Amino acid sequence: MTKFLGPYFIKRVLKGEVYPDFSMFVELGRLFSKIVPGSIVRGALYMWNKDTGLNKSKYREKWKEEPGNPLFVTDQFLLKSRDCDSQLILDNYSSEYHKKTLKHLMVSLGEKNIFIDPRQGENDPEYRRKLFESGERAKFGYMHDKFFLISELEGIGKYVIIQLTANINVTQCHQFNNMLVVYDDKDLFDKYLMHWDNLKNNIEMRNRGETILNLNMFSEIPAEIDKESRAAVFFCPRKTCPIEFELRKILNYAPSSRVKIDVAMAYLTRSNFADVLSKLKRNGCRVRILLSEEVQNENAREFLRKYKLKYRILKNHMYNYETYTDENGKKRIQDNWKARMHHKFVLIENDRRYIVWTGSYNLTFPGLKLNDESVLRVCDKSVFRRYRKMFNLLWHPYCKFKKLMI
Repeated sequence: MTKFLGPYFIKRVLKGEVYPDFSMFVELGRLFSKIVPGSIVRGALYMWNKDTGLNKSKYREKWKEEPGNPLFVTDQFLLKSRDCDSQLILDNYSSEYHKKTLKHLMVSLGEKNIFIDPRQGENDPEYRRKLFESGERAKFGYMHDKFFLISELEGIGKYVIIQLTANINVTQCHQFNNMLVVYDDKDLFDKYLMHWDNLKNNIEMRNRGETILNLNMFSEIPAEIDKESRAAVFFCPRKTCPIEFELRKILNYAPSSRVKIDVAMAYLTRSNFADVLSKLKRNGCRVRILLSEEVQNENAREFLRKYKLKYRILKNHMYNYETYTDENGKKRIQDNWKARMHHKFVLIENDRRYIVWTGSYNLTFPGLKLNDESVLRVCDKSVFRRYRKMFNLLWHPYCKFKKLMI
């Protein structure tokens, strides 16, 4: 029977100085410490940075002893995974810290066990849309997945899936993120493992200069949702957004005011998704949308207002003012050093069913059509309630976050 641990959350204070919260990574390190020797271990991450802090030496010294800092988590992973069948996939992210960590992982696990996606992604969503429509999509996607697969954890169980919204780095410890663990579900584990193998095969093909016609082996599968399943997973790139698919099914059944939908999303640029939510709202659903304060969400504000949907923007907070010089010689503050709402989850309460969608997938065109992503669907009341509690706390940002207990 499918079982769950978590969800675990990275929580930060919304007022005053922005401190990191290592509690979720403490749990991740604890899970790594329970890896049974000889286990199958697979990981796919957009970014991995084992450094304990940012450029300022005082900042590094302040947090280096915290048990949940990225260096601790990395060491815990390597300590246990060396005696296992361990392989990792990471994106070719252009960061000095990321590249240093890649070298460290290669030395520790062996170069043959680390697979780096050679693509150089492009951040501008509109530019990526044009590339996709011109047939150049294979060059500009990201490997944006964030999960670990472990065949057995001591004292917990087998077929463990750790699905995160966070990368392993200290930046993410300043941002709102979540992690959910699913275990004792072999079918789900095997689907993730097939997806991981497909990612690896695609990387090897790209390195050989071969053209990949079907970017994801699951992309053509219809987003059919099994009502009896406690957990299901869908992978991108794909044609149909599985979350949107489920919402359209609810729309067809003439929902009443008892249906409640909450969306917490770092980036939301799909107007089609907003259109479905608007129709659901007109049919009596309660809809709330929480977004991060990002430039990419400017268009979202326009179409959310157009559809008269209730939304709130959770403002970013600077926690480090280091600067860099852009291509025009102008000094700018490092963008990644903003404490932001980085969650990616959708909650659907419908006819006594409690559904959580979470994973690496943002509700954007690139996320659906270009990137390698995973989106996990869980139907469990206890898991749902914990996500709902976090959403409510973020929806009312003047709560006392210093004693935020989830």
